[in-house]
Amino acid sequence: MIPLFKSLTVCCCVLLSYTAVVNGNVIPDDSETNPTKQKKTPPPTHTPPPLLRILSIGDDLTVGGDFAGGYRGYVYNGLRDEGYNVEMLGTQSTNPLSDIDLKHEGWDGKDIDFFQSLITPILNTQKDPDVILLHVGSMEFIAMSNYLRMSTQSKISAVTRYELLIKTICDHSPYAHIIATNLLRNANSDVDMDQRALFNTHVKDRIGSVKEDNPSCKVSYLNLRGAMLNFPVQQNLHLSNNAGYEVMGSAWNDAIKKVTSPLGDDFAPVVVSVRQASSSMENIVVKFSKPMAEESVNSPENFVVKDDNNNNVPVTAAILDSEKREIELTTDGFGHLVGTELTVGIVGNSIRDRTLQKKSVPPSQSRSGSFEVVNSVAATSSPNIVPSPTSLSNPPTRSPKQTPPPTKQDCDGLDKDQCDGKIGCAFSHNEETVCIGKKTKFNKKCRKIKYRIPCQEKVNKKNGESICKTGTCYK
Repeated sequence: MIPLFKSLTVCCCVLLSYTAVVNGNVIPDDSETNPTKQKKTPPPTHTPPPLLRILSIGDDLTVGGDFAGGYRGYVYNGLRDEGYNVEMLGTQSTNPLSDIDLKHEGWDGKDIDFFQSLITPILNTQKDPDVILLHVGSMEFIAMSNYLRMSTQSKISAVTRYELLIKTICDHSPYAHIIATNLLRNANSDVDMDQRALFNTHVKDRIGSVKEDNPSCKVSYLNLRGAMLNFPVQQNLHLSNNAGYEVMGSAWNDAIKKVTSPLGDDFAPVVVSVRQASSSMENIVVKFSKPMAEESVNSPENFVVKDDNNNNVPVTAAILDSEKREIELTTDGFGHLVGTELTVGIVGNSIRDRTLQKKSVPPSQSRSGSFEVVNSVAATSSPNIVPSPTSLSNPPTRSPKQTPPPTKQDCDGLDKDQCDGKIGCAFSHNEETVCIGKKTKFNKKCRKIKYRIPCQEKVNKKNGESICKTGTCYK
């Protein structure tokens, strides 16, 4: 009997040793006599990732029809399940998903021209988005009882106007990733044929043209039609079941994960703007293009502030805001410098983002931006400062002024053959002054000219050439 007892004792010891390994803790010797004294390791503190701001822009499919949240709910929940901290932006709150805030920029029954006219006011009122989901153009091909845009001209010009809309978004939000799509398969075979021939076939190339004209534009193409061939769009521009919106949300998420991680994208952070803090004569706010790491504010010496005479304004503290995109600097004060310009610079490479690579602000932004000191400051931000590759010791440079649009007076010198008595003019791609007609009679001077401003096209039935119908007139 004695050998059996010893064997059991050995087994018990092994079990105790196994328990200690599983819990990851070393059990004290007195735990055998007093098991209640075993200590538990406190759970590790978890810092949530920074907010990923997503702006969804589109027509009925973005709203979601009769299905709560539409694809937006699947984007939100799908990304959250993979560790993203999502914030949906937009001025619209229609068709929410339960108590989840799924703001968006979805508008039923609206075409590309509507979004072109609305996009700048929208972006001016929103936080800077990290990702923009763009799916518009379906209305150009759909005939509805209250919408008469099925003209050939509208279809042909749709992809050109789509390209212009992307360019406008790039110019306004240069740090946002724009994911632009083709149009989904339509249940009406005639409509679908027009969409494929006049829009989808050209979208990818047009996006490539945008990137050629503006290499810094972060736009990518998503073949949404290919992902959703089994879920055609109905005549009312809605999907017939919720499964389609789930597939749509999954396709968006796959595209989003290609351009950014939960901690941020692969691009180095840059300074977007520098401004005097509201109602303060000693605080300065530096705004960045992406969330920044806490160690960026470990030392106020990472920043330097100089006046017009290159004198230092000492920085005494730096605080990162709750959304990790703005650093507020506290100085000794600059009330005595009203009317002069202060320049903020970054010293070294200690100002870093939150990604695993800890990317730092590039050396070209050693002089980050400047602002004029005023007595009282409104609560709104100042215009963005265009970063300059100059060093801090060089004089501060201001953003170049844009050339104002032409006025009617600029057209007064044109003879009758050039403008045919029509109001308005513009500059073509080769800087020639040309007319923009408002009437249906077209001038040969308008043919095959690529305008810098919106220009609707019409096909000449006799020779098939594309000619200008109308554009923006400056009176």
